[in-house]
Amino acid sequence: ATFWSLSGHKTSLIGPAHVLPVGQSEDDNVVPVVICASEERMGATMATINSIISNTDTSVFFYVVTLRDAVKLISTYVQRSKLRVIHYKILEFNPMVLRGKVKPDSSRPELLHPLNFVRFYLPLLGISHKRVIYLDDDVIVQGDIRDLYDVKLKAGHAAAFATDCDLPSTHEMVQSIGM
Repeated sequence: ATFWSLSGHKTSLIGPAHVLPVGQSEDDNVVPVVICASEERMGATMATINSIISNTDTSVFFYVVTLRDAVKLISTYVQRSKLRVIHYKILEFNPMVLRGKVKPDSSRPELLHPLNFVRFYLPLLGISHKRVIYLDDDVIVQGDIRDLYDVKLKAGHAAAFATDCDLPSTHEMVQSIGM
């Protein structure tokens, strides 16, 4: 089934997914993960998803956000791989929401890909969970995703970061903002 949300985003229900009534959130036992999947970086996205399911017994629901051109590719890839057992929904991001908001920067054009801005538009995607985990496609999860999901956030905080990241600069940045 496919439908358009009021925000102009197309939603495709693929795999063993389901739709919740408006205003109702998912069961607390499910860990919702949002990840973007560009056509150019499909392998990276699937590696991230595989790293999550390989390291948890928790029920995970994936929201795979992509552009119109990659919807069929994602569906085909998942259905023909060992990932066919995952629960997921493909959400088509409408890049028109960025019109007039993103200024071209020729020094790093790869950062202008519309999917790089999805994290700022999560409320427009119609996801019914109270909280989700958003992961970039260059992340390999080496522990149980449930541990990250269960991190208690301070009031007003919108993000949590792993303290066991191998990059020293990450520790310094996280500590400098008081997290």
